[in-house]
Amino acid sequence: MLLENSKIVVGQITIRTTKTGQRVSIPLHPEAQAALEKIKSENRYYFWSGEGTLKSAVSAWERTMKRLYKICGFRAHCHRYRHNFATELLSRGVPISEVAAILGNRAKMVEKVYGQWCKGRADALNELVKGTWG
Repeated sequence: MLLENSKIVVGQITIRTTKTGQRVSIPLHPEAQAALEKIKSENRYYFWSGEGTLKSAVSAWERTMKRLYKICGFRAHCHRYRHNFATELLSRGVPISEVAAILGNRAKMVEKVYGQWCKGRADALNELVKGTWG
């Protein structure tokens, strides 16, 4: 919500995580960067005018996204994108410790919340076990 224009530089997005306050800098997908460029304005933030309270802006975006999900015919919430991102990273073999760093969580929390959703991770673990067989 508080994505500032200044946080995206040369294809990198740099933020401080809410939970740990840790600074995270990762590449921004070119399509996402192009979409953000289209909505960039003179405002300091991409998704908030700076007027009113942040809480009211978040509520407005949540209502908008809820309506969009209903129109599209699926159940979701805004945190779904975070979940998808985490499970995609895990399924591609990114270590839990690295996913935790990107999300601003502890590795134990990532394992607990996301590890079970990741079929690719389970498959990789099975292959590691099979690799020990003589």
